[in-house]
Amino acid sequence: EKISIEVSMLALQPEANAFPSVVYCDFETYLNASSESDEGYWTVVDFPENTDVTIDDPNSFGTQVFMTSTNNDQESCYGNYVFSFNSCGKSDLVNVSIEKDAPEFGYNMFFDCSLDGEIFINNPISFSDALIDPGSWEWTMLGNNTGNVDVYYETPNQIAFSVSEYGLYEFKYLVCDTFYRHVIGFSCPLDLPNAFTPNGDQNNDLFLGNQLIPLIHTQINFTVYNRFGQIVHAQNNYSFQNNLWDGTTNTFENKKLEDGVYYYTLELFNVASRRKESYTGYVHLFGNGE
Repeated sequence: EKISIEVSMLALQPEANAFPSVVYCDFETYLNASSESDEGYWTVVDFPENTDVTIDDPNSFGTQVFMTSTNNDQESCYGNYVFSFNSCGKSDLVNVSIEKDAPEFGYNMFFDCSLDGEIFINNPISFSDALIDPGSWEWTMLGNNTGNVDVYYETPNQIAFSVSEYGLYEFKYLVCDTFYRHVIGFSCPLDLPNAFTPNGDQNNDLFLGNQLIPLIHTQINFTVYNRFGQIVHAQNNYSFQNNLWDGTTNTFENKKLEDGVYYYTLELFNVASRRKESYTGYVHLFGNGE
């Protein structure tokens, strides 16, 4: 006699994980798996371009994984990785993400007529990482100006400094192959003159002189009235291409105005203080006659 027995050989799903599965500013992680079998192996299924992936021990249930760049001149290592653990006839996939991480800027202090500044940032960098790579600060003055920055001290969480002149300054904190940008402005309320002498002697020839600062003062509207209430000079959205007022009309003829007292209104937006400023008053024009 003969007896037949059917035996089913089933594949059981292994389980695989990564610790951590999201990695910031670092290029290694740990893979761990479990299975009903005592054998298994790891492979990498997908990874970013220009990147080499090294599995320390592919045949171990727990192993370190390292990512290195194949071309330092191109972006690499950052992105998504897919690993597969194969055991007992089946496989399980693990997703790992290598991401950039930089601080978010907190705030800066603004004071009228001060050239000192300080920026605070909310930096997620750990104490140990800060010892290895604390990041670095860079700065420049925006526009065509050449203002200097003297740094009192800088840390991964703040920078204290002074600038040589009013204007807009760009600060960058570089870390983790990226940077965060912050622009801080320095300004002083305008000191409106009550007289000026546009006679060509290079002394007090221009109304306001160089008090208006490109990039700091925007949306500038300036109007001058004579004693009869007539508009004799006007600048709408003044863009610094010419002088604000040199004692002439800004019509096609651009005639010189007669000596006398004129009334003006000036409105603008101050980017540094983030507020609107309005000025009105009388100014005496001298020495502009033929």
